[in-house]
Amino acid sequence: MMRLTYLAAFLPTLAFAECPTGADLATGIRVIDADDASDTYKTYSEHMVESQYRYEPGEGARSLLAQGVYLVLAQDIENGEVAAGTRSTFTYPVQPGQMPMPEPGGQWVADVVLLDDKGLESTTHQMSFGQETQFALGACSYRMIPIEVLYAEDDGELLYYLPELGFALLGGIGVGADREVFVYTSIEKVVP
Repeated sequence: MMRLTYLAAFLPTLAFAECPTGADLATGIRVIDADDASDTYKTYSEHMVESQYRYEPGEGARSLLAQGVYLVLAQDIENGEVAAGTRSTFTYPVQPGQMPMPEPGGQWVADVVLLDDKGLESTTHQMSFGQETQFALGACSYRMIPIEVLYAEDDGELLYYLPELGFALLGGIGVGADREVFVYTSIEKVVP
């Protein structure tokens, strides 16, 4: 009986010990959503995180995120390859290492130049950082700062920035009542 009590007390520690940490970003951290699509985050360079989104084998998207938050490149993946004509590049007024880390209650407004298959376009990204809360991913829990990103009056995104891991998840697309919200169910380390 005592052995069972000890094991029961030890099991939550085992589950917690398997939760990815920021150090795991070097080899990759995979987040799975309610539709069984996955997004794998990995260190790309000193101030850049790569995201590989897969909704089925060989299909998805690749993104580069400055400071793990700010989208600087997006490309579609089709049949396991980067799809021609799908590259979008975002240029900000400062270098990636100078972009602000999200802080609760803060904001950042940046004039951004978008280059895609339609040409050049100047836009403004307005980012508001909400109050820190806890965010559960399966058996794991992390600090989270919600980020409201507004591109235009009726165009925006919700991001979930996880400072302990060093990247932001896409929490939703759109604004207001029209927003499509994503539900994440688990997180795991990528085993090299």
